[in-house]
Amino acid sequence: STFSDVYSDLDFSPRTWLTLTSETRYDIANGVFRLADHNLTLKPGSTWSASVGHRYFRNDPALGVKMLQTAKL
Repeated sequence: STFSDVYSDLDFSPRTWLTLTSETRYDIANGVFRLADHNLTLKPGSTWSASVGHRYFRNDPALGVKMLQTAKL
Protein backbone atom coordinates (compact mmCIF):
# COMPACT_ATOMS: atom_id res chain seq x y z
CA SER A 1 0.00 0.00 0.00
CA THR A 2 1.05 3.61 -0.48
CA PHE A 3 0.55 4.69 3.13
CA SER A 4 1.69 3.20 6.40
CA ASP A 5 -0.61 2.74 9.38
CA VAL A 6 -1.90 5.77 11.28
CA TYR A 7 -0.92 5.88 14.95
CA SER A 8 -2.39 7.84 17.83
CA ASP A 9 -1.19 8.19 21.41
CA LEU A 10 -3.22 10.29 23.84
CA ASP A 11 -2.80 10.97 27.56
CA PHE A 12 -5.54 13.12 29.08
CA SER A 13 -5.51 14.20 32.73
CA PRO A 14 -8.51 16.40 33.53
CA ARG A 15 -7.60 16.13 37.25
CA THR A 16 -4.33 15.38 39.05
CA TRP A 17 -5.76 12.05 40.26
CA LEU A 18 -7.38 10.91 36.98
CA THR A 19 -5.67 9.90 33.72
CA LEU A 20 -7.23 8.55 30.52
CA THR A 21 -4.85 6.99 28.00
CA SER A 22 -5.48 5.77 24.48
CA GLU A 23 -3.18 4.21 21.90
CA THR A 24 -4.39 3.06 18.48
CA ARG A 25 -2.97 1.78 15.20
CA TYR A 26 -5.23 1.97 12.13
CA ASP A 27 -4.57 0.23 8.81
CA ILE A 28 -5.65 2.71 6.11
CA ALA A 29 -5.41 0.25 3.20
CA ASN A 30 -7.73 -2.34 4.78
CA GLY A 31 -9.85 -0.02 6.92
CA VAL A 32 -9.28 -1.90 10.20
CA PHE A 33 -7.79 -1.22 13.60
CA ARG A 34 -4.69 -3.31 14.27
CA LEU A 35 -4.30 -2.17 17.86
CA ALA A 36 -6.47 -0.39 20.41
CA ASP A 37 -5.38 0.11 24.02
CA HIS A 38 -7.43 2.26 26.40
CA ASN A 39 -6.93 2.77 30.15
CA LEU A 40 -8.43 4.73 33.01
CA THR A 41 -6.13 5.30 36.01
CA LEU A 42 -7.15 6.67 39.39
CA LYS A 43 -4.31 7.90 41.61
CA PRO A 44 -5.74 9.54 44.73
CA GLY A 45 -2.35 9.87 46.43
CA SER A 46 1.33 9.07 46.00
CA THR A 47 1.05 5.62 47.60
CA TRP A 48 -1.19 3.63 45.24
CA SER A 49 -3.14 3.73 41.99
CA ALA A 50 -5.80 1.62 40.29
CA SER A 51 -6.25 1.09 36.56
CA VAL A 52 -8.83 -0.53 34.35
CA GLY A 53 -8.53 -0.88 30.61
CA HIS A 54 -9.15 -2.70 27.37
CA ARG A 55 -6.56 -3.98 24.90
CA TYR A 56 -7.20 -5.29 21.39
CA PHE A 57 -4.62 -6.76 19.00
CA ARG A 58 -5.73 -7.85 15.57
CA ASN A 59 -4.37 -11.28 14.63
CA ASP A 60 -2.07 -9.99 11.91
CA PRO A 61 1.32 -11.42 10.82
CA ALA A 62 2.56 -7.86 10.19
CA LEU A 63 2.59 -7.27 13.96
CA GLY A 64 5.07 -10.10 14.51
CA VAL A 65 4.90 -13.24 16.59
CA LYS A 66 6.61 -11.75 19.65
CA MET A 67 4.05 -8.96 19.97
CA LEU A 68 1.12 -11.38 19.67
CA GLN A 69 2.57 -13.66 22.36
CA THR A 70 3.08 -10.72 24.68
CA ALA A 71 -0.52 -9.59 24.16
CA LYS A 72 -1.87 -12.97 25.29
CA LEU A 73 -0.25 -12.73 28.74
